[in-house]
Parts: sequence; C-alpha cells; structure tokens
Amino acid sequence: MTTEAIVPAAAADASCCPPRALAGERWPFIGDDARLLKALADETRLGIVLQLREQGEVCQCDFAACCTVQQPTVSHHLKVLRRAGVVLGEKRGVWVHYRLNPAALEGLRRYLD
Repeated sequence: MTTEAIVPAAAADASCCPPRALAGERWPFIGDDARLLKALADETRLGIVLQLREQGEVCQCDFAACCTVQQPTVSHHLKVLRRAGVVLGEKRGVWVHYRLNPAALEGLRRYLD
C-alpha cells in the first residue's frame, strides 16, 4: 500500500495562478457604486427616483403623492438618496427641492453598456 501526500487544491493552484487584486484595488470606484446601488434597492426610493425623472424637480412635500408612506419616512428615504449622491437638494425657504444628480447615475452606465 503506497501512501501519497494529499495536497489541498488551493495549494496546488497557487503556483500556477498569479495573485489577483482585491475588487477595491482593481476598480477604485466600486465602493461608491455599491453605495449607490444599495440606495436604489428600495421600492420607495425607486418611486422617488422615477418621480424626479418624470418631473425634473420636486419639492419634498410632494413626494408623499408617489409613495404610500408618511412624510417622515419620505424624508428618511431622501436622506439615503442624498448621502449616496443620487439626488441633489436645494433649500428654498422652509422646503427643500430635489432633482436627480446626473453625474452619480452616469457612473452606472459602466454596468449596463
């Protein structure tokens, strides 16, 4: 009976394959894009984005019409979209008017083209 050493597959493959860079090193923009995609991964936030796309600019008080949530929840979703760079806000008196940030959304084209 012969005894052969069992070499784990990872050790056997290590010598033939060069080490790969981490995703963040290879694509430095991937962290920002992941944040953007996470912000868009919500039904209410997508509704807000669609309303902004259709109307161009919307006062924060008018988002409740597109969503089935109360104003405090709309404000939370707008904050998430703002932090991810999806929307831009401009305060006018008491209200904030929002519009889409085309620069942030343009970055998603690299995944779609």
